[in-house]
Amino acid sequence: MIQQLKTLTPFIHFGLGANQKQVAAGQPVTIWLDTLYNQEAYTFRLAAVGSQITKISNYEYQVTYAAAGSYTINFTVNSADKTISLASNTLNLTVV
Repeated sequence: MIQQLKTLTPFIHFGLGANQKQVAAGQPVTIWLDTLYNQEAYTFRLAAVGSQITKISNYEYQVTYAAAGSYTINFTVNSADKTISLASNTLNLTVV
């Protein structure tokens, strides 16, 4: 069955479907978007407050936190005309 992309929730993970991870401060972590979207019709936004974000592609990002703590990471996909906004699952990252 083909789902309508306008209602398909984005799925992000740290790799192999993991949604929790522990890393050392300053260590980059890769975040993957598994859900495929038309890159001409949608914009992509990773929300990782307090981190340095490096965009590799619309489907791969690296985040780095300098300070220890617990962080949540979210992702939003918006249609180019801003009529559709899709929020992803939440990732939990512990920085030691």
